[in-house]
Amino acid sequence: MKKSILILFSLLLVSSLSAKSNKYLKNEKLINTMYVNSLDGLKVRDTPNLSGKRICGLVNALPVKIIKIGNETEIDGIKDNWVKILIPAYEWKNQNPEYGWVFGGYLSEEKIQYNLNSTEDIRNLLTSKIWKKEESSFIKYFEHDGTFVFEKLAAGGGDIGQFILKDKNTLIIKGKFYDEYGTSKEYTNTLKIQIINENKIKIDNDYYFPYINPLSYNLTEDESIRNFIYGNYSDKSIYEFIFFENPYNHVYTEEEKNKIAEILIKYGVDASGTEYEKSYDAYWSSIIK
Repeated sequence: MKKSILILFSLLLVSSLSAKSNKYLKNEKLINTMYVNSLDGLKVRDTPNLSGKRICGLVNALPVKIIKIGNETEIDGIKDNWVKILIPAYEWKNQNPEYGWVFGGYLSEEKIQYNLNSTEDIRNLLTSKIWKKEESSFIKYFEHDGTFVFEKLAAGGGDIGQFILKDKNTLIIKGKFYDEYGTSKEYTNTLKIQIINENKIKIDNDYYFPYINPLSYNLTEDESIRNFIYGNYSDKSIYEFIFFENPYNHVYTEEEKNKIAEILIKYGVDASGTEYEKSYDAYWSSIIK
């Protein structure tokens, strides 16, 4: 009788563990990437509990690399597990990967679409990439801390300052123009902004597309690649998208492609379906136990 009870208890325990883990498993393997599903964002903590120290925050729709599944808990009336993740590269203190814990109740396996009626989501999209003006060498990038830089590629001078997204169609910038001759001028401008999709925006009458500098060989220190990885690239992997036509008509060598791929793998960017898939699996299998 005791043996039967023990077997039944064991079966129930296995069933319970399987039920909790189903969300995070596919083909008996840990799901590679999930997405933040919270308009208010998601806190990353140093331990898997609410008393853990806040490390940083994750914006809605951000993809995150899954490392480990922790204990089940209930937060905001939702029962789910604590999940260990790779912290986004722009939050690292140096070039070494960092990890933290989030509540899995606000993670989704499906890609969360940006809410283009939400100023917060539009702001998140603006800061997720560097934007290049169509058929031009002008670029704009907006930082997470509310600063911006506008500049022309391979030229001195540009604009720096602060930006505010007043509403979904209004961008206010307080900046300072400067040139290679030391001339500078402060200004405040109100610009019209329209989000066409995740890879195309319109500022005043100009269209902008995602951009990464093909001549940045010291890529581990290049903020552009850190921000550029977040987003959808016309249903193409970033491992393909990044090597497309660029303003310099630069043709990437295999050595350059492999170097960039190594960095993307380190940043936890899914390589499924690309020639770098085996390299990705080899790197992360040594970390995920």
